Amino acid sequence: AADELAGSAAATTRTLDVEMRQLDLDALRIVDSRIDIEAVTALRDPLLQVQDAIDDLDQAMADSQNGWLVPPVADKLTELAVEIDDQQVVSQRALEALDVAPAVLGADGERVYFVMFTTPAEARGQGGFMGNYAEITIDQGYIEMTEFGRHTDLNSGGERPRKLVDAPADWLARYGPFGYQKGPDQIVGGQPWSNITMSPNFPATAQVVAELYPQSGGQEIDGVVSLDVYALAQLVGLVGPLEIDGAPAPLTASNTAQFLLVEQYFEDDVGDRVDMLESVARTTVERLLSVAPPEPVALGKAMAPMVEQGRVLAWAADDAERSVLAAANLDGALLDDVSDGDGSHGVAVTVVNAGGSKIDTFLERDYEYVSGPAGDELRLSLTNTAPATGYPDYVIGNWFDLPSGTSRL
Repeated sequence: AADELAGSAAATTRTLDVEMRQLDLDALRIVDSRIDIEAVTALRDPLLQVQDAIDDLDQAMADSQNGWLVPPVADKLTELAVEIDDQQVVSQRALEALDVAPAVLGADGERVYFVMFTTPAEARGQGGFMGNYAEITIDQGYIEMTEFGRHTDLNSGGERPRKLVDAPADWLARYGPFGYQKGPDQIVGGQPWSNITMSPNFPATAQVVAELYPQSGGQEIDGVVSLDVYALAQLVGLVGPLEIDGAPAPLTASNTAQFLLVEQYFEDDVGDRVDMLESVARTTVERLLSVAPPEPVALGKAMAPMVEQGRVLAWAADDAERSVLAAANLDGALLDDVSDGDGSHGVAVTVVNAGGSKIDTFLERDYEYVSGPAGDELRLSLTNTAPATGYPDYVIGNWFDLPSGTSRL
């Protein structure tokens, strides 16, 4: 069995070596604000050959199995089978991504995407408050930032009344009272973008964004992306360092998050502070698109842990594209239908700032789920470590005449 499998593995390795050399991932780099769509589609044939080679090894693996194998050999084959299965899943997902990539890049017509920049300094169910946004337009691979602004621009933008007709019913039932369905006519209030990230279920929020953005001065969009300050810091590390007026030092991957979470709030002039926030996000996007686009592999390595931690989220209006995003763990969806039918349920704990402050950087959270004979317990420990002095009121104050340093959530 070992001899036969070694022969098959050698043949597979030779095939993989040849085909992997054909996978020119550097062709995915943004050059002059454009991704070459033909270079993207050219990845499909070698990737198919890679998948076929892995499938051949999988078949050889199955053929080598029999009941007479001694445990040390059988155990190794079992381990190898698991690894082969994992690689089959990876290659299949890559092929599915390539199938939708041309349309995502505007091969069939212009695409418009809404990008949210969030900060956990003011907690929301999605993770943090959306301070800034960008609009990215892609046409035939050419990428352009067509809008950039503050959430306040969207609050005041567009004509009135604004209404949410197609938003998910459960989202409206839970969050409608927070300014999304007011009065007998169920119109949207004046500051909907201030709380747009209240829900921890990103697909539902993205649908609301897609419906509300055209009513707030924007245009119809094809998808929504969310980045928090830690994800933004990773991007800064790829395109920086950034020289930002008001920042104490050039911003890098190691100091950007701290600057955005705490240090920027020591700027007394709120207008200047807002400009600093905008400068970081705007400059990063501009460099990504044209000035200093990173290598695709470096970008993937930098953002992979951010995706795993839920700091990068993405939604698409198209069903096939949503499926690809879900497979890549980018969809930010809560548990819905349990596919194995075993009656499992999910528990999510979310925190939403209710003081109008940026104090949640100082909030320590410890959650423990304990299952025992008497039932299940969810134990929450929330510790506010904010000082009562030493930071601006904007950070540790509140709108309710509570003592400075009070966390209200």
